[in-house]
This record gives sequence, C-alpha cells and structure tokens, in this order.
Amino acid sequence: MFSKVSHHRQAFRVVDEKCVRCGICAEVCPVNDIKGGLGHKPVWLHNDKCLTCFACYHHCPHHAIQYGNRTRAKGQYFLVEENYIRTNR
Repeated sequence: MFSKVSHHRQAFRVVDEKCVRCGICAEVCPVNDIKGGLGHKPVWLHNDKCLTCFACYHHCPHHAIQYGNRTRAKGQYFLVEENYIRTNR
C-alpha cells in the first residue's frame, strides 16, 4: 500500500536538452520498464513493474532523468566494490 500511494512512477521524465539517447537508462532498469535504447529517447511503459529504484536516474551520464522536482540539483550514487560513491555531474 505504501509503495502504491507514495511513489508515482509517472513523475519520471527526461530533460530533452540533456538527453543524448545513449540507452543506459533502459539497460539498467531491472524490470525493463523503460522503452528505448541507443539512438532513442527513453519512455517509461507504466506497466506497474517499476520499482522506483532510481537506477535510471543514478546511471544517466548527463543527468537527463528527473523525478518530478525532487531530484533537481541532487547528486547521483553508484554501488561500486561494496561502497557508495557519490558523483556530482
């Protein structure tokens, strides 16, 4: 219940000016909820599989994916060798 009420998957969006259509977001989505790939703008399928894990947000090399206004000017995190590494892109 909490997940369905508090997380709005429709809040994910792409900043067109920053997106280079690299397809990384679609590749890292663990539930394949993003349609797209190299040369294509990502589109969320909204098929109720999205985990709101933010893998797409954190792996975007150009910080082109936003979650409403909540992620504006926020950092990105990666799990590398069992440590969280923050990047400011």
